[in-house]
Amino acid sequence: MLHKRERLLLHALAWVAVAAAAGIGFYLQLERRAEARQKTGPLSEQLVKLEGRAADQSILARRKLELSRTLQQDLDRAYSAQEMDPYRFGIIIRDLLLRDGLAISRYQTQEVMGENLLEFAVSGSAIGLARFLQRVSASPKQWSIPYLSVSAGQRGMVQAVFRIGYESIAEAAP
Repeated sequence: MLHKRERLLLHALAWVAVAAAAGIGFYLQLERRAEARQKTGPLSEQLVKLEGRAADQSILARRKLELSRTLQQDLDRAYSAQEMDPYRFGIIIRDLLLRDGLAISRYQTQEVMGENLLEFAVSGSAIGLARFLQRVSASPKQWSIPYLSVSAGQRGMVQAVFRIGYESIAEAAP
């Protein structure tokens, strides 16, 4: 049997052993957390990069969709190769000019940098010319006037020389 003093020392030793084990456990837990922080630092950086890439891909997907819609709209505004030729286009423009009260004094086809343009010399009212230009810009197909020269006359009369063309896209082979 142990004496009271020995029992007290044994209890104290047990408590010291428990405290030491708890301290060692606490120290090991701190060490594990430090290791985990070291490992999670690069992983969280990678996660941020991946989230950024996912956002970029989302933005890129939206931009690609916008661009494909714009491209389709532009393709819809262009004539196919068989749909229009300079002669038929000239008839359309001539009819528009006459509808707006403009007299045609000269008409010719010119090839400028591989593109067929129609050159018209017209005279008439400034309002008629403005209406014609408005019709050209509101056309459902892509028409362009790369050259326009206007001379103002008396009482709202003008003389104009302009070149007009249309956008044509050759059909792609399947």
